[in-house]
Amino acid sequence: MKTQNTLFGNTIIVDRRSAGECAQKSGALFENLVFNELCDFNISIIKEPYFRCHFNLPRKGDFLITTNDISIHIECKQLGNVQSHFDKLSHCLFNVVNGCYGNHFWLVYDYAKDSQYSAHKKIKELILRCKEIKKQVAVQGINFELVHIDDLSNLMKSYNIQKKYVNGR
Repeated sequence: MKTQNTLFGNTIIVDRRSAGECAQKSGALFENLVFNELCDFNISIIKEPYFRCHFNLPRKGDFLITTNDISIHIECKQLGNVQSHFDKLSHCLFNVVNGCYGNHFWLVYDYAKDSQYSAHKKIKELILRCKEIKKQVAVQGINFELVHIDDLSNLMKSYNIQKKYVNGR
């Protein structure tokens, strides 16, 4: 990024980064946030676990956690203002339906809560659709959870995943 003067003498900021580059940085920051949250619990964490997507191509996921004799694949999605990032969820959800993530899958998401009404509407639709998919994949023996980052700690507790004790607490 740099500042530049226009023909009319106004100063503007020029950002030549690609949208993909910005999204990648935002996604990496969100993954770090989720990782830090996961580190508070008594689990083993594998970063970038390998899996095969619904095209049968090798892919790297975000996290694979193991606790209480179960492994849970976690994908993290920072949806920002719920525009282009939102459409990419279909690939992730199709992977769930096809069992690509294994028998336990959590989709951890966040979005800009100060976004316009249309963003909130899309999030509501995402939640409704994921409830339908959760029922659909349960028949296949897949446990699927959609969880907002603010609710991740509560989801961990509902799975009886204990927090780490620090200094005897």
